[in-house]
Amino acid sequence: MTTMERPNTNLDDIANVIGFSATLRITAWFGGSNLYIPGHAYEQHAVAKLIGLAAFKRLVEEWGNEHLTIPINRADEVDRRNRHISDLMVRGMGAKEIAFETGLHERRIQQLRRQLEESGLVPMVMYTKPPQYFSPQNCH
Repeated sequence: MTTMERPNTNLDDIANVIGFSATLRITAWFGGSNLYIPGHAYEQHAVAKLIGLAAFKRLVEEWGNEHLTIPINRADEVDRRNRHISDLMVRGMGAKEIAFETGLHERRIQQLRRQLEESGLVPMVMYTKPPQYFSPQNCH
């Protein structure tokens, strides 16, 4: 496993049963809690109203009469942050500038750079020559 891969979670299991969109909705509404799945699916149940009766029936078939732990989906936030950081790196920004823009420590940006490079998400050599910065000597 490379440093940017994540192991499957129970959200993957839920999505396999009820689908991606329904899982996102459940995560948004119930993330960080235990959700009791009744033994019988009915249209008036809050989860049925949220994800639709068909998906709720599949949820009940799989986990009826159980409490289902619904984690907060922080992976999406982390992936969005890392994508933003990689875009800044590719544009030539240094760790100090990225740290200032993102609010992370410069050391953390350096760690993320190594992880992104090792995983192949950011090229190890981002440009063949140093970027041209504005200077009075370049103005004619």
